[in-house]
Amino acid sequence: MEKHEKAPQFIGVPQFAELAACVLKQLPRDIDPNIAQGWIKNPKALGKALQNALCPPPPSVLERVRASGYLDVSFDGEEVHPLAIRSLTKEQALDEYRKSGGRTWIWDELGENMPYSVPEPRGLNVMILSFGRDIGSDEAFVEMDKLDVRPLTYEELVQYGILYPKHQKKKILVGLGTIHILHALFGSPHAPVLNADDDARNLDASSLKLTFHDRHSFLVVPK
Repeated sequence: MEKHEKAPQFIGVPQFAELAACVLKQLPRDIDPNIAQGWIKNPKALGKALQNALCPPPPSVLERVRASGYLDVSFDGEEVHPLAIRSLTKEQALDEYRKSGGRTWIWDELGENMPYSVPEPRGLNVMILSFGRDIGSDEAFVEMDKLDVRPLTYEELVQYGILYPKHQKKKILVGLGTIHILHALFGSPHAPVLNADDDARNLDASSLKLTFHDRHSFLVVPK
């Protein structure tokens, strides 16, 4: 018997209108005018952000990550953590991080020298991978490629810390999407991390020459 692919289903006009009205009603009124103007000038980016925010990650990616056994759902009991990326400069992002909850500390090297590009506004569906064993960065990249996910960049990691300040108190959260060479430390490559101690929430960096252990978790999104 011939098999046919199931045709994609789309919402009808009445339901679409109802959803659009709901989105408009929930749109925050305290949007920064510069950010709002950026959305107005780039409607395609706005459309993509809405698409990512309203739709979950592709099932194949989420199912693959879930089946791997690496998906850490101990953070608020959720598999996916939505993150609306804003076009913040480094200064704006770090200032918001400092004000995002309790005492904070930022390593000067990250504030001054870590590569940073102002991101385009977009929606991300962040997943947290915990490998449950000691693992090097090269092996972590291989595992991520198998799952069709990529690590968060420095810019994305900072905004994650702003939105989810309690998560870094649970584990050390690594953003392998940005690698910074520290010439002061004999050219050692470092990746930004979010961690915490008894005194503060920290924006720090970890050497890729060292092995990550079971207290490290990796923030990723579908490619």
